[in-house]
Amino acid sequence: MRKVIKLLLALSALFCVFQITANSSVKSDKARRLFYVVLNGKIGFIDKSGRVVIKPQFSVIDDFSEGLALVSWGSDYGFIDETGKVIAKPQYDYSWGFREGFAGVQIRDKWGFIDKGGRLTIKFKYVDAGSFSEGIAPVAISENGAIKFGYIDKTGNIVIRPQFVYADGFSEGMAEVILEGSFSPWEANLRLVEGKTGYIDKSGKVVIEPQFDEACGFSEGLACARVGEQLTGKWGYINKKADFVIPQQFDGASSFSEGLAAVAISTDRYSRGKYGYINSLGQIVIPLQYSDAAPFSEGLAATEMNGKWGYVDRTGKTVVEPQFDYTYGFHGGLAMVLIDDKFGYINPKGEYIWKPTK
Repeated sequence: MRKVIKLLLALSALFCVFQITANSSVKSDKARRLFYVVLNGKIGFIDKSGRVVIKPQFSVIDDFSEGLALVSWGSDYGFIDETGKVIAKPQYDYSWGFREGFAGVQIRDKWGFIDKGGRLTIKFKYVDAGSFSEGIAPVAISENGAIKFGYIDKTGNIVIRPQFVYADGFSEGMAEVILEGSFSPWEANLRLVEGKTGYIDKSGKVVIEPQFDEACGFSEGLACARVGEQLTGKWGYINKKADFVIPQQFDGASSFSEGLAAVAISTDRYSRGKYGYINSLGQIVIPLQYSDAAPFSEGLAATEMNGKWGYVDRTGKTVVEPQFDYTYGFHGGLAMVLIDDKFGYINPKGEYIWKPTK
């Protein structure tokens, strides 16, 4: 298996990436208070009413997470708080943003971690690093020319020794790992990974042997997994004993969110097929009729029909008619939409809170 892991958390003012992948998932950030907007090529922030809170001035940003946002005025990244005050001056080449009180940051070819005061708490010594989840974070070291992943705690102590070709963050007590294969960091946000995927527990013990050509993290007790090549293999859902409780039958699958998961079935190996939604029993509850579909967030999911995106509720009822070129999930009561290369925000009724600008 060969797959490219693309982790793009910052958004430029002139470019938007929207991609529903086989293992995509979403968690709603209902506490979100500020939302980024693009105006005259610069990015700033509005509140839920559409009032500008931080004037557009940045070239690249990420959403606020835990009260801080990753921003850039040029080539380097820093962090601001919700008043616009600089907490960590622009000096980093990349960052995943804050999770559980810490942010992994990169300078040149090394990663370390800072706290919410902008203080370096874990030194720059790792060749790669992920975000903290469930108290620990994946990090990578270079050992005799080979990159090995392990896990550290929030004090920087190694809690699972570096031994994996690749390791992801923990979800529901388990994390995806690759024991044999290859890992190649191409850029700050792009990795090439080859090998079979399995799962470990928080002691580092392999609890599901590597056997999947592609798999996602556990969500609501299940994980989507595929055995077989990308064009010919089928997706199903496993439990934490590695049993396919929902048989392999889908050509595309995503993680469960709010009790439902987007899946696709194709009539031939080269088409994307039609998307719909299943419940945790594997029953199709929203018919496979969409060209694409995103996970549910705050009771709504973005779906595509005839080249335009809208939103449906958990019964499959269309609540916002397909009309947008791209859409994002609802967070904090608003969803970003894209139309004619302009960004805007709507509420769950489809009403604009911020009309599209660029």
